[in-house]
Amino acid sequence: MNVENCNDAYHYLLFDVGKISYAVSMEYVGYVLSASEQFQCCMLPGMPSYVSVVMDIGQKLVPIIELENFRESKNLEERKTRRVFILILNYCNEPIGVLTDKISLPSRQIETKVEKDPISQHVVVSFNG
Repeated sequence: MNVENCNDAYHYLLFDVGKISYAVSMEYVGYVLSASEQFQCCMLPGMPSYVSVVMDIGQKLVPIIELENFRESKNLEERKTRRVFILILNYCNEPIGVLTDKISLPSRQIETKVEKDPISQHVVVSFNG
């Protein structure tokens, strides 16, 4: 699914990795794949620990990121969980895959607040409801 560039708070895609929820602006969302789809993939030497594999998707090499590897979780069961989806994001015109458990759009009934963090300058999306 291709998504157009949108600017309001309802145009964020929500996704879960383990027990943590994330939000990403739809302007970066390329498409979603089932993690069970078969693509040629390999582990390249010297890759950072958060890169699960590199996949050949549409004649492009796409690094697939496991966000759980950024956490200092000691729970090995949580880290060994097989993810259901691969969210392909477009960052600087390059595809990056993120392994996820659940993907959804925010409901119009949920109060959404978009703020810029004054220190990190990251956009923070809060969902209450």
